[in-house]
Amino acid sequence: MIFIIFFLVAFFNPWTIGSANNTIIDLLPLLLFGIYIIRRNYKWYIIIIVILLIRLVVQLNFFNYRSPYIYGDIVRFTIFIGSCFAFTALFKDQATLNRFAEYAWKISWIFIIVILIAYIFKIDLLSIDYQNRWVWYAFSQGGGPNFSVVFTFLGLLRLYYLNERYPVSNLKIRINNIIKMFPYLLLCILGGTRIDLFIFILAMLIYLRPSKIFYVFFLIGAFLIPYFINLLSSIPSFGRIESNPTGDRFLIWYNFYNIILNNKSAFWFGFGPGGIMVNLFDFSNKLTTAYLYQTHNMFLQIWLNYGVIMLIIIFILYLMFIFKIINKGKKNAIIFSILGFVLLNELFDGTYLFIGCQWVFAASYALLFNSINVSVNKKVLN
Repeated sequence: MIFIIFFLVAFFNPWTIGSANNTIIDLLPLLLFGIYIIRRNYKWYIIIIVILLIRLVVQLNFFNYRSPYIYGDIVRFTIFIGSCFAFTALFKDQATLNRFAEYAWKISWIFIIVILIAYIFKIDLLSIDYQNRWVWYAFSQGGGPNFSVVFTFLGLLRLYYLNERYPVSNLKIRINNIIKMFPYLLLCILGGTRIDLFIFILAMLIYLRPSKIFYVFFLIGAFLIPYFINLLSSIPSFGRIESNPTGDRFLIWYNFYNIILNNKSAFWFGFGPGGIMVNLFDFSNKLTTAYLYQTHNMFLQIWLNYGVIMLIIIFILYLMFIFKIINKGKKNAIIFSILGFVLLNELFDGTYLFIGCQWVFAASYALLFNSINVSVNKKVLN
């Protein structure tokens, strides 16, 4: 029953807290599974919270700016870390993880049906933004990307579950399972996120376990993808997946480096959580004054907020984490797609910033953490 409540609220959230941020969705893992933090992970969680609070006090008392985003940033990051711990403890039991995956699959089909009804009858639960991306009301602030990451995660979770439960299924069964994934793939595309589309297709290929020669043809086909994308871009709602080499991220990264390199204190210790009011440039060399809040890269975000020293520490720990998964990861090959899912989103966004669907990445990290944990409890959690 608790999983039914989780997914119904996550997909059809009836509450809005404070503003368009449906914070209740991000709080769900802590509200429903938070007891596991106390049982297994509470020490690390408290340490992280204390570090964040110390940094907050230092920023407010010794730095020469006040960010309107500072408290929200602290809250979102705290909730995200807590959710990672909660899911990690929850998924330590394979039977509980299987039940979670089964409910996710069943209720997500209800989700898909409701989305189609909303689209056909033009119900305002579903909208299309200025970039032609589909946006679902329950996690609307993140726009189309949230739509894509939710359906990509649901697809990856399903493939992981199938590969775990039925590791020796034949090719015919695997192809049939892939066909059932097409609605998820389509909705991922309509969310307009190229990264997640790439990961979704890669996960399907890994699940099919093709021969090595197939990957040769796949690499050749990768060179043809731009032409295929141009064909799709003529179809309504598919235009967003067309590549744009002068996109916003390049501008944001350019501004970040200008700002961080010109401030010695911030270079070493960061500006603190929140945003910083600075002069920003666009590609036409026009100057605007605005808050730089998101760098659209987890590692640059750490550098901006906490400095290059913390960046080096986190980067080394993250590399160790990746190598552990590669060397000690479970035989379930879909785990590498889940690694690609979180890593690419970290490189181009920062997963804790996906407001309204943080739980997707928290659950993904939990699967990764447990893939390198040799002491997995096989008893069913009550």
